[in-house]
Amino acid sequence: MSARQRRKQQQPKLQQHHEVKPDKTEQASSGSGFLSWRSSFALTCLVAIAAGYFTYRMNSRMWENHIHFSHLATIEREMFLTSELGFYYSFFKQVVEAPTLFDGVRLLLSDTLSEHPDTINALRRFNLYPELCIGAMYRVYAGLAQQFGWHTRDCYQVNRGSDMPPVQSCEGIGEPMYFYVEVVYLLSGLTAAGLALLASYARPEDRPCPLSGVIATVGYLGNHRECTRVQWTPTLRESFSFPLLVLHQICLLNFLRRGGTEERPKSVAVLLLAGSALLFLLPWQFAQFALLVEAGALLCAHALGYLGHRLTRLAMLALLLALALAFALQFGNVMLVSSLLCSALLTALPLLQLHQLISRLAPMCIAAPALPVLWLCCTLLAKAGLAWLLGAEQDSHMWDILLSKLSAGRTFHSMMYTCAKEFDFYDPQSLIELSKTLALPAGLASLAYVCYRVAALVIARSRQYRARLVLGRPEPPVCVPAESPGVDAASVTLACQLVGFGLLAGLIMRLKLFFTPLLVLHAAALPMPAANRLRLPALLLLLCASGWQGSANYAAEMSISGEYSDWHTEQLVYWIRDSTKPGESFAGTMPVTATVRLVADRPIVNHPHYEDAGMRARTKQVYSMYSHLSLADWSRTAKSLSVNYTLLVKGYCRRGPCSMPDIFERTEAQNPDSPVLCELMASRPDQLRPHLMRVFDNPKYSVFRVVY
Repeated sequence: MSARQRRKQQQPKLQQHHEVKPDKTEQASSGSGFLSWRSSFALTCLVAIAAGYFTYRMNSRMWENHIHFSHLATIEREMFLTSELGFYYSFFKQVVEAPTLFDGVRLLLSDTLSEHPDTINALRRFNLYPELCIGAMYRVYAGLAQQFGWHTRDCYQVNRGSDMPPVQSCEGIGEPMYFYVEVVYLLSGLTAAGLALLASYARPEDRPCPLSGVIATVGYLGNHRECTRVQWTPTLRESFSFPLLVLHQICLLNFLRRGGTEERPKSVAVLLLAGSALLFLLPWQFAQFALLVEAGALLCAHALGYLGHRLTRLAMLALLLALALAFALQFGNVMLVSSLLCSALLTALPLLQLHQLISRLAPMCIAAPALPVLWLCCTLLAKAGLAWLLGAEQDSHMWDILLSKLSAGRTFHSMMYTCAKEFDFYDPQSLIELSKTLALPAGLASLAYVCYRVAALVIARSRQYRARLVLGRPEPPVCVPAESPGVDAASVTLACQLVGFGLLAGLIMRLKLFFTPLLVLHAAALPMPAANRLRLPALLLLLCASGWQGSANYAAEMSISGEYSDWHTEQLVYWIRDSTKPGESFAGTMPVTATVRLVADRPIVNHPHYEDAGMRARTKQVYSMYSHLSLADWSRTAKSLSVNYTLLVKGYCRRGPCSMPDIFERTEAQNPDSPVLCELMASRPDQLRPHLMRVFDNPKYSVFRVVY
């Protein structure tokens, strides 16, 4: 026997591991439970339906308790929707009150009320497809109700006390705002139902686990305040977008489970992935960050060997298709093309090809981190190049916010965000609340298990690589070894998303609505093998512990009650309606201008949608009335913007941290010896001529007519 043959005989053979999926009949008798697959599926569906209905009823009840919604007049309900809430709802009102649906669409495409004196395409600038769709649904419903004589509303007179006139209040699904809010809360029920389904199927098993769905529902409701704001702010973009994100995650789970590491997924799964991503993108400008995290998670799963090249490429193409369709449906919104998501998807495709070469030349411990690191660097470079090429500055304020959090640099626009609580760093008290319901420790335990299995796989693959070098065949194995029980491509992708959303929530507290539900999902899907006899007792223990504190949180949230009344704003609105002409424009703080557009139906110069560089510059010019700017300079600014009336909110002029005078003093070079303009306007209105003339005043507001 030659030396070569002896060496060959002594070398250990490397086994090719393939992931073998047991069929449903085997799993049913594997000791993981006593229910058949059909029974588990039926119970899971029942849990999802019950979770959705209960969440819908709970949110509707909290909204009613919060402001005594049913007893408010239409004008009071509209006044309650300040800032973004009222601004977006005003477009629904336009669609509903237009003579025909076609006229309503035309008003959105040629909007003359939002940025006077300009005419803009509101569907291009804002995320208004929810208002358009719900408005169309309401018009159809109202037409059917009228044709068949359905009773859709009850009206009565409400006595508001001796100092306020009585008003008529109507309730019922036939009232436009009732219809709008009901749709929002039905979508909130879809969120809970979707989380229950996700938790039931989150484990890499063919049979769903209904108990995991119950735990996810209890965890979501028990941490409801940490998961969503829909019960207090129903018209925010996230109220429409997040339920569609849950739907998209279900489609992603289906895509990954059907595809595996080698199989070719069906075209239906790819189309569902792209379609759900499109639905998620359309209602909310921040949706791109969630899909950015998802793209990064898919790349990490691919780099670790859990997701095949073909499947990863298809997922990126599906997301890119969704982004292209969203760009078309928003009439060429440049913010989508210049977004980080677009750059990330464009750079991911060539990097996938490059990673195939790297994985053959380097062990997994080097090749795995190389792909996400290269992707991040190339994404940032591509983003800078696209922004420069297109001259796009729509999302420059987001970089200002990030820099202001990581350094001492501040701008007017970054402080407009960071002074709001929802854009602060993540509140440690939230972590304490999540720990009380065991959502945080159980979720982190699930994440730790996935990390442990991934680390073991990386070590095993690195050893395989060294052994293959001896054989002269350094190509990595194709499939995930069977030594990674309880973890598959979907598990790794969800875990990577949890880490990404956790980082986003740490920087911007508002984005915890992505992090907390996914944490609850991980807590419900305990990473314990199905055949383990301790799994059922562990799930029951988690359910009891989560339900104990969660029921207390639920009772505390349901006990919140109040009644809305704002007579000073109502006086302002009545004055605007009676004393100004329909075409005269108003400028002021963003919450009050949104109210003027919605309730008084007057053109406004600035509005709360801040994702446009031109609007941010215009808003800063209007807000300079709260700075040390001279009256003559501000008057010239107002005239250049074609302002007829300016609204002064007296509370904004008070001094203090994060007050408007404080923001200008900290971000702009000003003359500290000169008075703050708003103080002059409030205390000495007679000295404002020939620039301004006060025409309305109450304890909360002053209105000044710009003298031309």
